[in-house]
Amino acid sequence: MALTHRPHGLLLDFGGVIFETHKRPDGLKDVARHVREMLLRGGYDLSEDELARELEAGRTGLKHWKHSSSRRPYPTEIDAREVVGEFLFSRLPEGPRRLLIAEATELLATISMTMSDHIVRPGIPELLEFCKANEIPLGIVSNAHAGLAHRRILAEHDLDSYFGVQVYSDEVGIRKPHPGMIAQAADALHVDVDKCWYVGDTQDRDVVAGSAAGVAGLILTRSKHTDNPPFYVRETPDAVFDDPRGLLDALINATEQMDPYSSRGTSTTSQQSSSESQQAPAASQPAPTSSQPGSVLLPTGASSKSDPASSHQTSGSLTTNVFGSRAALLIDHGGVISTSTPNPEAVNEVAEDIASRIPLLPGDVVTASEVREAIDSARAVHKKLKTAWNEAFLAGSRTDIPEQQPTEFWATVNEFLGVVNAAWFRAEAHDLTVRFARAKTSRTLRPGIPELFQTCRENGMAIIVVSNTISGRTVRSECERHGLTIDAFVCSDEIGVRKPSAPIFEEALAIASADPKNSWFLGDKPVNDATGARRAGIANRALIRGGSTPDNVLDNALSDGTATLVVDTPQQLSAAIIHSLAKEDHVHNV
Repeated sequence: MALTHRPHGLLLDFGGVIFETHKRPDGLKDVARHVREMLLRGGYDLSEDELARELEAGRTGLKHWKHSSSRRPYPTEIDAREVVGEFLFSRLPEGPRRLLIAEATELLATISMTMSDHIVRPGIPELLEFCKANEIPLGIVSNAHAGLAHRRILAEHDLDSYFGVQVYSDEVGIRKPHPGMIAQAADALHVDVDKCWYVGDTQDRDVVAGSAAGVAGLILTRSKHTDNPPFYVRETPDAVFDDPRGLLDALINATEQMDPYSSRGTSTTSQQSSSESQQAPAASQPAPTSSQPGSVLLPTGASSKSDPASSHQTSGSLTTNVFGSRAALLIDHGGVISTSTPNPEAVNEVAEDIASRIPLLPGDVVTASEVREAIDSARAVHKKLKTAWNEAFLAGSRTDIPEQQPTEFWATVNEFLGVVNAAWFRAEAHDLTVRFARAKTSRTLRPGIPELFQTCRENGMAIIVVSNTISGRTVRSECERHGLTIDAFVCSDEIGVRKPSAPIFEEALAIASADPKNSWFLGDKPVNDATGARRAGIANRALIRGGSTPDNVLDNALSDGTATLVVDTPQQLSAAIIHSLAKEDHVHNV
């Protein structure tokens, strides 16, 4: 019997196994109210009823898509921007739709946590404690359009520390029944997939995925989905329990049996399975261009296929820019909204956390100082690459500059560490990036920014942050911490291209339905900010002193027409905007 022997790893689905969900009676209405408030800040007035109808229709369409994808042997996941822009709010007018697409990741997390209550299933606390006491590694394998929400929910219930890895479909780019998700989790834990138990709650996704991955034990804990698959499923589980208490009993009984397996971590079965699954047509991974650390950072185009974010440039069908007549302030974050100083102590803490969490093979040791050195080396590789890309852009041999994705950065860190756990870094890349981005610098709000924003509000101007960043989530949280209200954020890690590429500016203009001739951009870098804004047709291009660019370089940008204004303070830009608007009013009144 498959469940007679102790597993070397236990892999759990999220919904239906660890948590059961109960729909909140007012969940849909609450989400519609939240979305309405988002859109009102951006200058769009849509009723709660209309938004609720759109959301309900979109959720129905998405449900059918999920069922259809379960018939595919190697389904890929669609990213957050596509979920929001092509399903949930696909029929909204273009401006509001694009605004919601820009905020897709956080919006989907809010929807997930607002629509339903998440209740820990009976037996889960005892199961997790048993596995901890008996040194059975735990991993999560979950189809999720908001893995961010799942991570938050686990942390809120103090359950996150039990799991050695969390594999979510929106973060790894494939979804069950693709067996690669299960194989990746096993690989990240350094256990063989054929010595793991996998526990889910659906036949069409979990049973099929577990069977294809070749797990030792395939188990269902019954939920509302278990007995009603959308279509016939040939594969069958080894056991079905009413709740995780039955799973715990089975695990206790199996633990009491003699373990016939070889010692954990000595076989390459799971590594081969993960590699083979990832190489299936629906989830191929790019081969490195060389054997040197950092080679993964050398894509040939404007985006990389190694990360679900690689499709962000086109997700949500942002293929046609429709500009309006409104004026907008497009503004950089780092060096403009806030100034920053390095925070090496906080980065050391991140390195210590990684060194303590990363699953290693017996005998392997990774120290915090080694992790810190690998992070610094990966950053140096990327900095060199950004310089080369900018030079190619200015020379006319590149039109767009790609943004490095989280999986690429942490793959490079892993290479500098000696390839200690590629699967773990790939699964945890997005969460690690946010932690690192929040730690690497301490940020201080630049004086005068709130007053500048007030000037824009009083004159009906949209405010859109346009930022080159490894973590748009961090940029948002910093602006929120400073008490700033922003209409939308256009961040390079989310759309796949960096400034000075024109598309990042054009998307911001389209979100605001703004006329580039009447709009302003405020940055601190002549090439990234002023040159990019100029190529996007933005007439008013201001650079501010006190950022990362020397004053003489800013002055040269003003002299050669790259910038149209150089200011010392945000208040000076406020005065320039008011003066410009007064001139326009005078022209219109003549």
